[in-house]
Amino acid sequence: MRTAPAAKNIADAAATAAEAQFTVVPGEKIHAKMVHTLVREVMSLDQEIAELEALIEGRFREHPDAGVITSMPGIGDMGP
Repeated sequence: MRTAPAAKNIADAAATAAEAQFTVVPGEKIHAKMVHTLVREVMSLDQEIAELEALIEGRFREHPDAGVITSMPGIGDMGP
């Protein structure tokens, strides 16, 4: 299953970097709000993808040949 924990790590790093800034530039608050909104959307999409992948995985595991299929080289669990 694919995961993207990097999305949260990147968002946290961006927030930390933003909080450490001392220089004020015109439009800064508007840009910060836009970035915040985009980060929330990316994190939400990442969560939706994870939920869909879990549903697909569950459905696949119900197939009678799932064990045989996943035992084949290159098809089994590839890890994160």
